Amino acid sequence: MNLAQQVLHTSFQSIYINEILSMVASYLPWTSLYRMRFWPGDCAKIVQAESRRRIFGVIERFVALDNIRNFVDLLHATDTIILGAAVRYVLLLNHPAHTPTMPSVLELATTEAMVDEWEQLLSSLGYESTERYPEASYKNRVKIVLDFERVLEDGTSTQVVLLVAKTSPLSVMIGSPTTAGMNAITSTLVVSFYPRLTFANEALQIEQVAVDDPLATAGVATFDSNSHWERPCGSYCPTKKRKPFDDDGAAIYCWRKDVIFEGDAELEWDDGSTLWGNQVATHFTYSDTLSWQVSNYCDNSSGCSYRDKLESRSQYL
Repeated sequence: MNLAQQVLHTSFQSIYINEILSMVASYLPWTSLYRMRFWPGDCAKIVQAESRRRIFGVIERFVALDNIRNFVDLLHATDTIILGAAVRYVLLLNHPAHTPTMPSVLELATTEAMVDEWEQLLSSLGYESTERYPEASYKNRVKIVLDFERVLEDGTSTQVVLLVAKTSPLSVMIGSPTTAGMNAITSTLVVSFYPRLTFANEALQIEQVAVDDPLATAGVATFDSNSHWERPCGSYCPTKKRKPFDDDGAAIYCWRKDVIFEGDAELEWDDGSTLWGNQVATHFTYSDTLSWQVSNYCDNSSGCSYRDKLESRSQYL
């Protein structure tokens, strides 16, 4: 085999291998997909392409494929985030124990200054909007809600809900009445503050907050305590006060690298047992100085070092 034949053979072999790896990636659950990026060759690019395919697949239900780029660019330009069932669908796709259903509503959170931009884009896609006040559980974080609906030729409709934040989209995310709402897709990241619960398709209700939004719990097993947990709490103890930045329990995945924010830095991150993905220091998790706590009680009989520390401290005091 001469040099030209060797090069041609190697090129075809590489293409063939990448096609196989891309097919493998399309069947992997999210956590396995992101472990694949450590495989040799072009696997990191294949993982990012598959992540983009899954996210675009959800958006395409509400936005035509040839308009998705404009949609994602507007996410970036307005610091808007995708919330709710659409994010859970992406994270649970191909999960061996949970089969997510395609969301019927696309939830977005943005700021008041960016509402006109979204009204213009969605109107150009055939959506009509109505305005309403938020549910009581969101009233401290959401100023107003815009419901967009588009009737299709077959008589069915698609809906987009725009939550207009009083301060920041991040505040809407962590102000969810359950931990199921504490997942988001930005223009470059997928963020989950309770990945262990999300990948189990379950959630904890925030104490003293009524779950008055049916979208908050649709398809998710929701509990008012963690008494059923069979593992120590770790970073997810409901009594632990969490913050969005430098948080040791968050899982942050980068799905789109063609937009780089000034000051961003990728850090390889591991929680000690399960590799969730790359933690990215981004302006999103630093966009609001907030903290939250799920509950004042921890009922985990499997052990909780955080609860034990609090009890020891209270006895000492």
